[in-house]
Amino acid sequence: MLETLGYILLGLFMLFMPGFLLTLVFFPKPGNLDFWERVAVSLGLGVIVLFYIGIVLARSEWKLLSLVPSIEVVLVVCGFCAVVAYLRGGFAVVAMYKRRVMQVIHKPKPPAPPPTQPPAQPTEEQPKPAQEQKTEGEEDV
Repeated sequence: MLETLGYILLGLFMLFMPGFLLTLVFFPKPGNLDFWERVAVSLGLGVIVLFYIGIVLARSEWKLLSLVPSIEVVLVVCGFCAVVAYLRGGFAVVAMYKRRVMQVIHKPKPPAPPPTQPPAQPTEEQPKPAQEQKTEGEEDV
């Protein structure tokens, strides 16, 4: 079960990351693509990159079409794309997405209402309520 989950996560990583890094290379400014356009283009470019990596690794004289060489080549391609994206300033997009995610996670709470204060005790200066006031002619019974 855990092995299957690992293969699924590895497959999603191999499908998405090369394409996402290529979108950072081709569209380095945050305003070029919105989030969902970038995700769609990333998936499409990731499929294309994996397709061409598979063609190169499947050459009959190399016989490298297996899991470990495929992962290694994808990591090399991702590293190359990350360096080029960094040089072109594409990681500003990543910083912007990080800020937005952190704003959603740490959403500011509405200000708390001021604490209610207990009613003030009547002092000599403040008049007593009408029930407690007695006229001069009344006596306690």
